[in-house]
Amino acid sequence: MTSDPRFGIELYDAPAGPQRIGDATGTLVGHVWSLDAERLAVRDDGRVVLVDPGGRNPLELNRDLPALREFLAAFGRYYAGDRPAAPAPMTKAEARERLAALQRGDAAPAVPAPTPVPRETRLAALRAELAAADEKALAAGSWWSRVLDEVAARR
Repeated sequence: MTSDPRFGIELYDAPAGPQRIGDATGTLVGHVWSLDAERLAVRDDGRVVLVDPGGRNPLELNRDLPALREFLAAFGRYYAGDRPAAPAPMTKAEARERLAALQRGDAAPAVPAPTPVPRETRLAALRAELAAADEKALAAGSWWSRVLDEVAARR
């Protein structure tokens, strides 16, 4: 199961069988927060929708499942910028050299910290990635547009 804790979205490894999704049929592919809450389904036409536990009131999320996965990955990259950047990995030779210097009592040279990417830059990149993946999913009033508005409003 693939999950995204920021949105509570869990995608199943093996989709559940076909069921009625509003006025169409589809396959359950995940849920939001818990099994008895909203569910994610792929309709027969390929669109991903969010439905209530009874399979009613479909709200379109993405044009297809790969687009939904791209959205989740793009948000993951955006939120990764919230954390400090990991130090650059060292080669074995560099590690040996630094260890030898420490054993000799030499001070280790300062490792420059990576320059953080400003939030506005990350937000612009997120918007571009989402639009490239499924621009229609960002239409005014859509589920994703509201999520994006909330992300943009946080400081």
